[in-house]
Amino acid sequence: MARTIARPSPPGLQRPNVLGGLLLSLHLITAPTAIGAVITWASPVHAEGASQSKEVLFVLDGVPEDVDPERARAALARELAAPVTRADHASSSAGTLTLSVLAGKHIRLAYRAADGRLTEREIDLPAEPERAEEVIALLAGNLVRDEAAELGAALKKRVEKPPVRAPIAAPPVGPVNPPALPAPVAVAPPACGREGHPRHLAGLDFLPFLGTSTFVGVGVSRRLSLNILGGYTAGLDGLELGGLVNIDAEFTCGVQMAGLANLTFGPVQGAQLAGILDVGGRLDGVQAGLVNLVTGDVVGAQVGLVNLAGGRVRGAQIGLVNVSSTSTFSLGLINIFRDGRLELDAWGQESGLLMAGIKHGSGRFHNIYGVGVLPFGARARFSAAMGLGVHFPLTDRLFLDLDALDYALFDASSIAATLNIAQARVVLGARLMRKLAVYGGPSYNVATSWNGDVPALSPYGATFTNRGGGTATQGWPGITLGLQAL
Repeated sequence: MARTIARPSPPGLQRPNVLGGLLLSLHLITAPTAIGAVITWASPVHAEGASQSKEVLFVLDGVPEDVDPERARAALARELAAPVTRADHASSSAGTLTLSVLAGKHIRLAYRAADGRLTEREIDLPAEPERAEEVIALLAGNLVRDEAAELGAALKKRVEKPPVRAPIAAPPVGPVNPPALPAPVAVAPPACGREGHPRHLAGLDFLPFLGTSTFVGVGVSRRLSLNILGGYTAGLDGLELGGLVNIDAEFTCGVQMAGLANLTFGPVQGAQLAGILDVGGRLDGVQAGLVNLVTGDVVGAQVGLVNLAGGRVRGAQIGLVNVSSTSTFSLGLINIFRDGRLELDAWGQESGLLMAGIKHGSGRFHNIYGVGVLPFGARARFSAAMGLGVHFPLTDRLFLDLDALDYALFDASSIAATLNIAQARVVLGARLMRKLAVYGGPSYNVATSWNGDVPALSPYGATFTNRGGGTATQGWPGITLGLQAL
């Protein structure tokens, strides 16, 4: 049981909201995903009240799984009704909230007031990202206002007060009314097999309204739907095969397969497989086509040339172009995340190659795009680079990146691609301030020359050199040093 000490609020301070603390306590007790919550106090003293005129600093010592730092910061600002600013470390002139990840979803949230007084708690976050951000915000407000301290003191007084023995009442005379039964809880219908539409075992259409739908209409759901060229129904709860197009107005549960397109204007649970286009309102499953479009969230995978998601992707996007709000993993030449992280990088290498570019990603993964110049050697060369990487936050100030890049070098006079460098690197970064970091680390490079000339880019020799077929390759270990902003 958590130990709580409550002190009277000094004159001029805002009195904590006991009811808010009670609601948060009930929330943590009753939330199904927070059964394992453990609340501890490192310094059980009264925290200063939140005020709209006082700024609160938000320090991240690690990022919880599937939690977006910027969304969490915005949720804190709404809960505290005060400006909340990301910071690298606590400040003596402002109250500071520090979020530490202990293991997986288990976090510690600490609030240090401007006078140095500290209050902190540990908790298991819910699995859903939106619920996790909500719980972080509620817990932060509880810490800043120290609602649970006063609530705990009030509860303690009630426990210490001797119980009053209730008088023995005489048995009632006459009939006794039975206790009222609780009203039934309404349960939302699942996406599959929605009520309100007749469910048919099978249907066959040549075109919409031409076939089975001529007699029974299109406001039905089918378990087996066969469409020679195209078909239109309210929903699918099974298998749908179409020569060209399958259209489901409200939901798809099962498998849609079409030569050209599968169009569902509601949630999709299962798989959509089309030669050209797959469209769904929300996806719990897989889309595979040249172009895959989901207007909501994706829980599963999109595999195609172009993958577009209107919300979050909790799974994978694999294609040439991937677009989403955030994504667990996106593998492609161009990945765009509307709520992702964007950083400006400048780096140099032992070969004399100087580069500048951007690093853009979501969660652990990022893409790297850069341009540069190799001003040294017999002739100057320009360079363009692309790469993929994995980001590991170690502490609030330190991070580790594992990157794989490919550099194409062009002759400055002929603009011809004459050299290619494949590189794997490991860099350790340190944040000097909130939006500025330095990084560096070892790399290994393999250069291929298309005109037969030995690349000779290593200033201290190569580990191997091969020639043959009009090309020459050379490999060597190297080093990368860089500067990162934003």
